[in-house]
Amino acid sequence: MNPGFSFERISESLKAFFQALWLALSFRTADVNPRSITYRIVQKVKSMPWYTFSIAIHVLLVLIMMTFRMNWGQHPEEDLIIETSILEKDEKPIDPKKIEEIFANVAEVTEAQVSEFSAPAVAEADAVPAGTTAEQAQDFGAMMEEEGQAAVEAAEAVLDGMITAPLGEGATMMVKGDVGGPGRNVGAFGLRKTAAGRGRALKAGGGNKQTQSAVEAALAFLARVQQSDGHWSSSADGQFENGAAGPADLAVTGLALLAFEGAGYTEVTGKYQKNVQKAVSWLRQQQSHDGAWTHGGVMYGHGICTMGMSEAYGMAGERSLARDAAQAGVDYIVKVQAPGGGFGYGGPGNDMSVSGWQIFAIKSAKVAGLKIPEETIEKMKKFADDMLDPTTGVTGYSARGQGSSAMTGAGLCCHVFLGMRSPEDEVMQKIADVISTTGPQIGSEYYLYYGTLGMYQMGGKRWETWNAGFSMPLVDRQVRQGKYAGSWEPAGTQFGGHGGRVYVTCMYTLCLEVYYRYLPVYR
Repeated sequence: MNPGFSFERISESLKAFFQALWLALSFRTADVNPRSITYRIVQKVKSMPWYTFSIAIHVLLVLIMMTFRMNWGQHPEEDLIIETSILEKDEKPIDPKKIEEIFANVAEVTEAQVSEFSAPAVAEADAVPAGTTAEQAQDFGAMMEEEGQAAVEAAEAVLDGMITAPLGEGATMMVKGDVGGPGRNVGAFGLRKTAAGRGRALKAGGGNKQTQSAVEAALAFLARVQQSDGHWSSSADGQFENGAAGPADLAVTGLALLAFEGAGYTEVTGKYQKNVQKAVSWLRQQQSHDGAWTHGGVMYGHGICTMGMSEAYGMAGERSLARDAAQAGVDYIVKVQAPGGGFGYGGPGNDMSVSGWQIFAIKSAKVAGLKIPEETIEKMKKFADDMLDPTTGVTGYSARGQGSSAMTGAGLCCHVFLGMRSPEDEVMQKIADVISTTGPQIGSEYYLYYGTLGMYQMGGKRWETWNAGFSMPLVDRQVRQGKYAGSWEPAGTQFGGHGGRVYVTCMYTLCLEVYYRYLPVYR
């Protein structure tokens, strides 16, 4: 035992301390009224044996610490009360003309420019176009003042120390030097969280000020049409503004939440933090007691909502109110997974389209530090392999190799995020060839989403070609004037008739956030 921490040494130190305290009290006794209760307490204290006084002080300290601990434990309830007050506050609608201003310095895209577009370089994140106001500069991605130099330095540390590991074999994407706690896995979301991170990712991935302006305009539109209780309506075009119930409000709200998170906005940071707070609160209220977000019995919405809530927690840490709901959503996915590893519309099944969203949700949950059984991930790998025809590269919808380009795109993303194969693998090359041959199709927003994520992860010439074929044409298609400025028309899209204008806008926004939503896993 270290003699410096012996009982005798501690006893002598305590005795000396309390003797000094008695001396201090005795010096002040002359200033105290002998008839007062203070005087009598001082006399009682002075007459106590030192060890009795020590015990009393320690008991008092323990009680104080218990009080602090009890108050600390009540913190989430206080947050919930604060959040409720936010929901009751009327938000000032965003003027559609402000969305039009975002495009003021963005030239119209001609057919020639589209054909010649090949990953143009962008200026550094803090470079502001001439004549741009401070408000517009923020929309162009130059948000240095809002973020602060400390945030920029933190982003640099994340970018320089990133480990781009897939989820396979228990690995997670994290910053070098695991610091512990729930924030340890936030590295995969790190590119989104600062202007510097987004700026560097845009430059590296082939985005530009126009793509980022389109993202900010879309988010301004989504903020304007969010309902007062925090959700977004998936009703038909023209009715979503008044909150009319739609067929996929859960899924659309989850997608809108993902769109804000994809651009770095969280419950506690950024100009849209109230919108994110309200969306998280609404989704918490809609979750069933068993953890499901399956109103109508459809698993699509569950995977999307679990993904959105997992990223909310992953990006805001313990200050987020999404953690318990996200973990419950993950637990429901684990519970209903089929023995073969897949999912169907109502739970267990072998539907690649539904399963893709559950796999993405599990990826986000693991990056955020939530608990997922390794068995669940292994079964997901098995399902993804079972749906893939390795000779053709085609991923099936519910049977091996019998699927569309959209399912092949989903399969590509699943193989990457589950860490099953590297881009250099021969089978992965075949999958990428199927998607490259089809090319980006702007009207097929569902296929475009999976294809864009997958081709970005593959990188190289395939990505450059894909990026040239989707990004500027998609920007050019965005509504720029009127009350729908910042959105995309649902007419002529694959599922616009089902999810409405908000759904289409969310899907296209997520596509244009590809440059910084996820790290390139193998690069």
